[in-house]
Amino acid sequence: VGTVWIAIASKEKVVAKLFTFSNKRIQNIERSATAALTMLLNLLKQDLN
Repeated sequence: VGTVWIAIASKEKVVAKLFTFSNKRIQNIERSATAALTMLLNLLKQDLN
């Protein structure tokens, strides 16, 4: 419980990361969404540079 893998990819790069959150389901959903969007934003910024 609380273990989440998030992966994102562009044409040039694939990034996968393991997150370990608490046992609270709603918080885990929110944290997972935030982490995924942050990872995506960072990848997009890298691709633009």
